[in-house]
Amino acid sequence: EAVAQNIEGNVRLIIKLSDSGAVEDVIVAASSGYPILDNAAIKAAYAMGSLTGVTSRELILPVIFRLE
Repeated sequence: EAVAQNIEGNVRLIIKLSDSGAVEDVIVAASSGYPILDNAAIKAAYAMGSLTGVTSRELILPVIFRLE
């Protein structure tokens, strides 16, 4: 749908991790202005699964949507 509408944008997420590195919560820190992109970024963050070797409990993840 975003491709059909020629939508691009940047989303910044705050990802909260459990002690095991699993994604517990995802918050949009800076919206792209398009709910379809924000929701796709959130879905992708949860799909990452566990992040091993990460010592931080919170991460900032920039997600860039560009059409080429």
